[in-house]
Parts: sequence; structure tokens; C-alpha cells
Amino acid sequence: MPVIAILPTPGEMIGCLDRFVRGQARAKRDIAVAVYNHYLSQAQRAREGSDLGHHHILLIGPTGVGKTYIVRKLAEFLGVPIGFASAAGLVEAGYKGNSVETLVKSLLDRAGGDPRKAEKGILFIDEIDKIRRGDTHGGRDVSGEGVQNAL
Repeated sequence: MPVIAILPTPGEMIGCLDRFVRGQARAKRDIAVAVYNHYLSQAQRAREGSDLGHHHILLIGPTGVGKTYIVRKLAEFLGVPIGFASAAGLVEAGYKGNSVETLVKSLLDRAGGDPRKAEKGILFIDEIDKIRRGDTHGGRDVSGEGVQNAL
């Protein structure tokens, strides 16, 4: 997968998604704009050392509406690696389960070990609503607040 040299416009990204995804116009537009702004921010940081901020996006909807599919197709179109994880299985580093570091490592692996390519990739965390600070009755909250801080 080649890392994109010239960034497609949001309109071009939407056009690609339109070939595979029916409906979801707002989701496609919001994702395309967030991705475009993210790459502009990376270019700004590389050129001038300043950052335009974060451009994360939260996709909300019931199972089966195409959230993961849209992200997969966009990553494929952009030629960037994508790392997937379920937030339900994330725990703080040092505990049994997948840590945020494991998620980042999976993205790096999908980028063939190239950190610059991985930096252009997408981290997709499903079921993010499962990460919350829970009542641990005085015990350690290894899958809630610690994961939030790591992210």
C-alpha cells in the first residue's frame, strides 16, 4: 500500500465512498473532512512545526449501519494501514488483555514496521462506549479510566 503523496479532496473521498456505500451522506462527509483536516494538520506540523489540533471522529449508530465498512473503504482508497480493536477488550498496560500500546503496535505491523507510514494510518476503536470509569469498589479500574488516559 503506497502512502498517499497528494491528498484527495473531501469530495474525491466522498465520491469513492459513494461507489460502495448507499446513504450515510453525513457520515461520509464528516469522515472525509476529518481525514482531510488531519492530513493538512500533519503537513502543517512537518512544514512549520505547529499543529492545527486533533481531528478525531466518533461514529455513532447501531450495529450493521456501516461504520466499520466506511472506514475500511476510505483507508483502502487512501492506501493507508488501519488498526482495529474493540474497546471492550482494552486494559491498562501491564494487565492481561490488549493495551493501547498493542493497538498502536498492530497499526505499525500493518504498516510493515514503517513508523512514517503508520503515522498516516487509521486507528479504529469499536465499542468505545464500553470504556468508562466504573464502580470498582475500591479496586483498580484497569479497563476504564486508565485506558482513557492512555488513548
